[in-house]
Amino acid sequence: GTERSPNFYNIDFMVGKRFPITESQYFDFRAEFFNLPNTTAFGAPVRDTSSPQFGFINSQLNSPRAIQFALKYFF
Repeated sequence: GTERSPNFYNIDFMVGKRFPITESQYFDFRAEFFNLPNTTAFGAPVRDTSSPQFGFINSQLNSPRAIQFALKYFF
């Protein structure tokens, strides 16, 4: 295990807003962003010296950017 993997970082972000209708009723809106800058995080290189893939990075640790929206009604 003397090989080192590339650095890994991930930025997730959420923004929300409440829209009142009456005193006890409101809509709650959320937008969530996963892997906001859409960077790729690669896995560790192949460590098996007998493999023809030795030293190559064949895996990805994270998923591409994902965005989800939510709208809730509270009463």
